Amino acid sequence: MKKLLTVLTLFVLIFVVNLNSFCQDDLFIIVYNNMASETELESDWGFAAWIELDGKVYLFDTGTKGEVLISNLKKLNLDPALIEKVIISHNHFDHIGGLPAMAAELKPNTVVYLPEKLNDQVAGQIKSLDLKVETGFTKIADKLWITEVMENPANRIKEHTLVIENGDKYIIMTGCAHPGIVSICESIVNHFPEKIPELVTGGFHLVSTGDQEVEKISERLKELGIQKAGASHCTGDKAVEIFKKDWGENYIQLFLGDKYIF
Repeated sequence: MKKLLTVLTLFVLIFVVNLNSFCQDDLFIIVYNNMASETELESDWGFAAWIELDGKVYLFDTGTKGEVLISNLKKLNLDPALIEKVIISHNHFDHIGGLPAMAAELKPNTVVYLPEKLNDQVAGQIKSLDLKVETGFTKIADKLWITEVMENPANRIKEHTLVIENGDKYIIMTGCAHPGIVSICESIVNHFPEKIPELVTGGFHLVSTGDQEVEKISERLKELGIQKAGASHCTGDKAVEIFKKDWGENYIQLFLGDKYIF
């Protein structure tokens, strides 16, 4: 009888562990953002997102200050040592500034994907990490892609975007969308013609864009079949309000500390 109880107990434990693993949600959490609602996290100019996908963890951008990012992760009980890979959208301080401090928190040789080579001074601060420059559409993990590197001809800023597959849908996550949020989304939609764009989120870089132009951009994103929008960071307060009004219940607030389960 005692042996039977032991076997049954082990069976229940294995079942519970497997059930928890099976039910684990894929999600992302905004862990660095200058746009915030009520939260205990520290808001600062920049952007970063913690992504959990199929039981693995990825980090998209690192904000401006490493100490702020690390503090926010600790407040959320998120362990940087779990991060498998880091993706940097572009080499501006508000997206890569936190990486040197994070290097000490990450596992040695953690891969960091970049749209272009870092200058030697910054690279020297993160020698423990494995830096990779990818310029074309690249699948970096199961269900996870970085887009081709696009360049804004006006300011020569190079940037790539993250795409997260979700069944027959996908999520678009931008850093600042310097090459233009419409151009970025058009390129992604063309690359995944059989899938539905579920959500576009991140910085849309519309802070200096006129209201009428923002409305046109918003409408064009709908025309591309994008189902939901969650603009923040460098989109600008007025542009965010236009998106909220225009998208209604399909606008998803993704400010600092906000979570999206997919």
